[in-house]
Amino acid sequence: MKHNMKTKKELKSALFCLLYIFFFSQFVFAQSTVNYHWLNAYFEVNKILDEENKKVKEIQESIAKDKQIIEQTEKIIHLSKQGDPDAKKNEMKALVLQQQVQETLRINEKLLEQTQLKKENAQRMMAYLQNMTKGAFDAKVKGFITDFKGDIQIFKSNGQIFYVNDNDFGLLESGDKIISYGNSYAK
Repeated sequence: MKHNMKTKKELKSALFCLLYIFFFSQFVFAQSTVNYHWLNAYFEVNKILDEENKKVKEIQESIAKDKQIIEQTEKIIHLSKQGDPDAKKNEMKALVLQQQVQETLRINEKLLEQTQLKKENAQRMMAYLQNMTKGAFDAKVKGFITDFKGDIQIFKSNGQIFYVNDNDFGLLESGDKIISYGNSYAK
């Protein structure tokens, strides 16, 4: 019986401590100058950076494999022209494969360029968000544009108009409006 009362007191004390910590942290968070949306944006940009870094690495590996296959097909074609009978048998296959892989290489190089642009955008956005924590900017971030296609404009509440492009990013504040034209979209 005595042991049971002691356990109840410990549970009450632990519950009281947890409630105290919870309410105190809510007070501190409410008093904090750090904007919840900024924090969400920070973690989202970090996630995007990780994803884009991973994509860049995968595409670079694919490009290296494409180049290796092209190099091997060139050897077969070269040997065929020198009269090698085995290479002669495989010359047509090598030519077809080489054309296919060259097209894949072209697509992968274009994809790498686009992915590197997204990565650079995320890096700039991260630098901007980090400057905000240092007090360099006084923006009240509510969201941001992570991906887009086509013509996108951001109308700021102060009347400014920004066009989102591959070299820029869109941090959104309360009251901002996003307009997309035609078959455009913004995420």
